[in-house]
Amino acid sequence: GFSEDEVAVAGATTAVLKNAAEIYLTRQGIAVFESLDDAGDRVPILDIFVGPLAQAGPVSVSYRVDLLELVQLQSTPSMITLAATWQAGQLAFVERDELKDIQIHLLDLLDEFIEDYNRANPDR
Repeated sequence: GFSEDEVAVAGATTAVLKNAAEIYLTRQGIAVFESLDDAGDRVPILDIFVGPLAQAGPVSVSYRVDLLELVQLQSTPSMITLAATWQAGQLAFVERDELKDIQIHLLDLLDEFIEDYNRANPDR
């Protein structure tokens, strides 16, 4: 696997990826909030997951971006739950010299989200 120092030098830490995603979304005109309290109760949540699946040799990394929204179930209208209404993901195998590419893979998924978001919200 990779050491914490290798991940940090490559800019693939959780904090760096979170900051990169926030900047990227904000530049596209999509509001980013630190918490649901700041955003309000009915604002959708964009959940970003980047996690290693294996630690030997090249590390396989799972990337997933989910747009989570409160939805009302048609079968039980009184029930409101959080559900993914948009989702994208991929699996990549990363060698030591490719750690910096983790951010690129994540931003590619955010590009997919931004394109679909803009298509669904043309008047924003």
